[in-house]
Amino acid sequence: MHFWIGCVAVRFACNYRKSSPFRSFACLPSCTNHPTPAATSTANGRTDATKMTLLSDGGGGGWEWELRTRADSVEQFLDARQCQQQKWVATEEDEGPKTDLENNIAFNGEEGGPLISLPSLREAVSDPILQRKLFLQKLRQCQKLFDFGDPMEQNAEKEVKSAALKEVNEFIAIGRDCAMLTEPEIGAELFRTVECNLFRVLPPSAYSALRRESDAEDFLLGPSVSNVFLEPTWPHLQPVYRLLRQLVGRLTPQQLDPFLSDRFCTQMLELLRSADSREREQAKQMVHDIYSKIMERRATIRKQMAHIMLSHTYECMPFNGMDELLQVLGDIINGFNVPLKEEHRQFLLRVLLPLHKSPALPLFFSKLAYCVMLYVEKDAALAKPVVKSLLRNWPLSCGVREVLFITEVEEILSRIGAEELRTVMAPLFHRLVQCTTSQNARVAERALLLLKKPQVMEFFKSNCQIAFPAVLPALFKSQRHWCTAVTSLALETINVLMEMDRKFFVELVMNIEKEQQIEQ
Repeated sequence: MHFWIGCVAVRFACNYRKSSPFRSFACLPSCTNHPTPAATSTANGRTDATKMTLLSDGGGGGWEWELRTRADSVEQFLDARQCQQQKWVATEEDEGPKTDLENNIAFNGEEGGPLISLPSLREAVSDPILQRKLFLQKLRQCQKLFDFGDPMEQNAEKEVKSAALKEVNEFIAIGRDCAMLTEPEIGAELFRTVECNLFRVLPPSAYSALRRESDAEDFLLGPSVSNVFLEPTWPHLQPVYRLLRQLVGRLTPQQLDPFLSDRFCTQMLELLRSADSREREQAKQMVHDIYSKIMERRATIRKQMAHIMLSHTYECMPFNGMDELLQVLGDIINGFNVPLKEEHRQFLLRVLLPLHKSPALPLFFSKLAYCVMLYVEKDAALAKPVVKSLLRNWPLSCGVREVLFITEVEEILSRIGAEELRTVMAPLFHRLVQCTTSQNARVAERALLLLKKPQVMEFFKSNCQIAFPAVLPALFKSQRHWCTAVTSLALETINVLMEMDRKFFVELVMNIEKEQQIEQ
């Protein structure tokens, strides 16, 4: 009785709005004749109260709600729902039973759910559609991150992810169904897997504390075992780097371009900050491969390199991977065409040379000097601004850095001709003479060895009237050095100079002795 009173009230309200939410039951799917209320109640085993609950606010999805709004009675709703369920059963029977493999693809798609082992991709080799679905599921498994702080936590799931990463790498390496890799959905999932695993906040390292020259010197000469850092998540990071390397190697630049964006390249360079040398090596190789393959990203990579180096130089921002970064830059410089573009010349003068100010210079000096040498080899005219920059930043209180500067000067002089040598020796000569009198034995020894180089001796021979008065007093002072190796080198250099112009040498020595007697 209450049901029919409610229906009359609803019909009255709908007629007032000139429309009715109840449609003819003829539009509903029907599989039997309209049953009587008693028959419906008996057939379904439901009481009238249960039917009222189903029609008013019963459970079910959106399709049940649609049927309820279109029904004129409880019996019509129950009949329509039963008919819809029978249609679904018939559809599943037409499709045929699922295979065991399909039933086993049961990756928990709920966010945060546990990982379970999936069937192997080899088991689905005969069904490309099923294999594609399984491949996507494995990629999504690889995107779940784990905390390796506790080695005993989630071990089973970590093993599932490791197995999935291994199988994905093997699947791509074998080369099965290469066309699958070019699909937009597959490509997006592959690079999403790479990004969510690799691009993360890196922990600080011991290198972050190297802000003074003495710190860098101590770190270089005696690094402790405690300074070595090993990334705990490396078991998952290594196969992801392998995956990225395979993708960059197998796909064309056009296929890679949508995924290897400017942001991706910038984040890849940031991975060189990692305190784990294994990861820095992998990131270095990937930056090199991306630069070589995608020309559109080269300017971005060079720009980000400059930003990292300038931040390190002028803002004291620690960067663990400066050595690896300069190694990549060396390969880039090696590929520059001659004559050099002004952009590349400015990179040397404004970015590379100021790196000599870094307190951590001893840690990456060899790669920095190599980059500078490549520039000088491609354009000998750059030797003069390079030497001027070295003299401007010459260290006066750190023996290790001073030895490095002398070594770099020696390399520069060995790569330029006589004409360029004359332009750089004038400002350089006085600094080398001062180094020969240094109380640091290594500095004095390296300076004396440089003065004995054939190129420098040729400069002395052609400019003895200018060079001898400046160098001989310093050499005589070095003869009284506390280190016997320095005194021996000073004596050898004096003998070589004497053979160049004996008469002028004797006159100059007599004048020096007179000046010393007057001072005494």
